[in-house]
Amino acid sequence: MNNKNIGFIGAGNMASALIGGLIDSGKDVTNIIASSPEKDHLDRLKKSFNIKTTHKNEEIIQLSEIVILAVKPNVVEPVLLEIKDLLLQRNPLLISMILLKPIIFTSDHG
Repeated sequence: MNNKNIGFIGAGNMASALIGGLIDSGKDVTNIIASSPEKDHLDRLKKSFNIKTTHKNEEIIQLSEIVILAVKPNVVEPVLLEIKDLLLQRNPLLISMILLKPIIFTSDHG
């Protein structure tokens, strides 16, 4: 896992804690990227950990073998609808940090 790119969709407290743990365990910061619509969250992550950040969730999917979904429950559905085609195309390992929210996409979902 150490050489795989890990992308976070969501850049709040949950993502920040996980990113800190990854870096503390030896993960290279050049292999971590996070996205958020909130500039202050991205600025905080960049300042704290010196990782790459973006406002584009699609960039996370394009650059990452592992994608961690760390968004608030009220935005899970719109975020997944935004990225689902690219998820199906790229097929990264997708980890959801949202409890009780299964992620199931098949080619017949609209």
